[in-house]
Amino acid sequence: MNRFFLPFAFALFVVTSFAAENWPEFRGPRGDGSSESVGLPLTWSETEHVTWKTPLPGKAWSSPVVWGNQIWVTNAPADGKQLFAVCLDPASGKIEKNIKVFEIAEPQYCIEKNSYASCTPAIEDGRLYVHFGAHGTAAIDTSTGNTLWARQDLECNHHRGPASSVVLYKNLVILTFDGFDKQYVVALDKADGKTVWKTDRKTKYNSDNGDIMKAYSTPQVIDVGGKAQLISPSSAAAISSS
Repeated sequence: MNRFFLPFAFALFVVTSFAAENWPEFRGPRGDGSSESVGLPLTWSETEHVTWKTPLPGKAWSSPVVWGNQIWVTNAPADGKQLFAVCLDPASGKIEKNIKVFEIAEPQYCIEKNSYASCTPAIEDGRLYVHFGAHGTAAIDTSTGNTLWARQDLECNHHRGPASSVVLYKNLVILTFDGFDKQYVVALDKADGKTVWKTDRKTKYNSDNGDIMKAYSTPQVIDVGGKAQLISPSSAAAISSS
């Protein structure tokens, strides 16, 4: 059983049973971790406010995303050689889909405190966007489970494993790569996965040590005077771009 993210799945089930608000990304529908749901339980334990438990083999530090009658999580074995997207039924916890998205012959090194499925996916009506850092990014049809497009050419030596999560904005899938060797933010087209723009970090790290340059942040899109800005922290600076 993956004991790390199962409690999050239980908590999200309780939320969706009280209200129909979707939770499409790591920080929720507004990108700030807030929820407009009411009447929610404030405490839970192994027995309190638990409706079901579903054991999942593997090791994954990512959080679930919720859309309508589907809960999606990512998963991977400890060795990272297979990367999965898993769909559960909110009412019963039944596994509806267990999709092997990627097979990785030689995964990058990952420390014990991280996992190969630490990046939280993002979801919208009909589509799930999963991200496993440099090991691969893909769009999945949430009805059929078919992979619509996939990318495995976005290079980065994570050196400790990836963790930055997916952000959606209009027609874009925004990904963060702050690795040991490369540091950049890239936006892919939702429709076909092609690169729309890629911006290298121009931060002065004052070191040639790649460990100093690594980061695991997830950006946020905010409105400033009617203009959208992407706030993207790195290990040495927080950067805003429009």
